[in-house]
Amino acid sequence: MDVFLIFKKCLGFGVELAKLAEKGKPLILFQEPKVPNLALDSIEYLPSKKDVFIALDFKDISESLKLLDIKKKIKNTKILILNSDFPFYIEKVRPKCAGAKAIKAKLGIEIEEVSYEEFLEKWSSTSLRKEKALAKEWIAKAERIIEPSEGDVIEVARLYLAIKAILKERKAQALTLIYGESPFPVPCLAYTYLRDEGIPAACEGDINSLPMMILLHHVAKRPAFMGNTVWADTKDNVIAISHCVVPTKMKGYSSKQKPYILRNYHGLKFKGSVTAYCQLEKGQNVTIARFKGDLTKMFVCKGKILSCRDYEDPQLCRAVVRIKVKNAKEFVKKTFGNHHVVVYGDFTKYLRRLGALFGIEVIEA
Repeated sequence: MDVFLIFKKCLGFGVELAKLAEKGKPLILFQEPKVPNLALDSIEYLPSKKDVFIALDFKDISESLKLLDIKKKIKNTKILILNSDFPFYIEKVRPKCAGAKAIKAKLGIEIEEVSYEEFLEKWSSTSLRKEKALAKEWIAKAERIIEPSEGDVIEVARLYLAIKAILKERKAQALTLIYGESPFPVPCLAYTYLRDEGIPAACEGDINSLPMMILLHHVAKRPAFMGNTVWADTKDNVIAISHCVVPTKMKGYSSKQKPYILRNYHGLKFKGSVTAYCQLEKGQNVTIARFKGDLTKMFVCKGKILSCRDYEDPQLCRAVVRIKVKNAKEFVKKTFGNHHVVVYGDFTKYLRRLGALFGIEVIEA
């Protein structure tokens, strides 16, 4: 049993409910629609209001059950950090990210590290026939191909198949890959397809962004774009977020795939230099969010997409998305770092409530 759903039709039973709360399961208390007095009387007997919900109607009950289901799914998630023994991760990334113990304690998410040697074994054992078939499929779906060769796409298809194999073997649902060392290509195109399939995949070993991607994956039921905050115009209240991995199904996992163009990574030519540029839609409302490094706080902001460009500047990532926000200066002052996670739709209400469920303060801009 995951939750106690209790219809309170008379006074009393406060002591009994307090004993029930000791079972450690959430309580949803309700009575007639819009009438809260008996439920409010009950909570006076409870030592803590944590995981206690008062519902005013059936919609309220449904939303509370949805939030508890999301919390359960998040707690049952396992993340893989692939190539976790690369110096870049150990020296540059790990010091600024929440540790595995902290993430487990706060969110229930389990993290497993996978060494270079172990992942290389998976990479080395993929089927060339499957690699070529998958690359052919990805190339056929592309609207245009500008720089990458078929061989480049095959390299990324190989990486995708190795990732899928180790996720299945380890029974994990999300990942981040530490790359930049031979023989692995950049994972951008692989990440596009993984995210479209409902597998959160964070760039650059960012274990602070990945839990937010997982949370929004369950809340929004759609993939996320994540990227660097490269612009903040305080006059027009516009920010820009840029990265090289753009999901093609931002409207939802069952939505029609948006067309994409195969480009190289940052204008650089090397084996496996492939990204899929996909246009994010002008006028879409979005939710922008990230966790503070110690997971005590969550930054949340609403916005609207103004434009999305395929950038040619090698200093910036392939996609640059300009987003109108309420206050760009407050955005920069209140947030907790560079990478931000973006999904279509306004899910700020759910993030507030999930923050309360997990004991995380929500900071809005």
